[in-house]
Amino acid sequence: MTNEQSLVRRQRPLLAAVVLLIVFWYLLAVPLFIATKVYGYGFVPSAEWISQINGFGIAAGLVSGIFLCGFMFSRSDTIQGGDLKKTVTILFSPLFGFVLGRTTCVMTIPVLLSIVAGHHVELSFIVEDAAGHSEKACSLPVALRDLPIFFNQLCGVSNELRGTLRPGTRIIVEGHGTSFGIYATSFHNAAP
Repeated sequence: MTNEQSLVRRQRPLLAAVVLLIVFWYLLAVPLFIATKVYGYGFVPSAEWISQINGFGIAAGLVSGIFLCGFMFSRSDTIQGGDLKKTVTILFSPLFGFVLGRTTCVMTIPVLLSIVAGHHVELSFIVEDAAGHSEKACSLPVALRDLPIFFNQLCGVSNELRGTLRPGTRIIVEGHGTSFGIYATSFHNAAP
């Protein structure tokens, strides 16, 4: 660490603390997001949680995007490659920062609560698509309505079960979690 960096920390301790907190939050989110795809059908946040936190998530995404763009602009001399690569990196950094900030804000709390204080829960969802094609990250998916991308699918659902689901069908998802989100282990049609 250079004397200049240490001088900035001493003169602006609040800024250094905020930056450290943001970096810690992102580093905490990475293993949690990996854990969302390991257990059962995957982690699914509740639609109520998403609607309640949406405004805050957008604000966190904007702040993160601005912060990342400013950081990339101030450190553009360290980006490897020519001027075109530097320009593209700086121009796309706000979008990447927004997605990272919003997703981290919206998903970290329900995932942490499910791991720490989770219990058997049943949550209701609406099927958006049950005939989607398998992808590398999610085989045999069932897409759910009103959820953020990357967290709007149940993965590994058998073809027999997918065949009984239609868009608009209300399903009950069971698993380990809280009212904020759930690690899905089973689900069934809500209709009697």
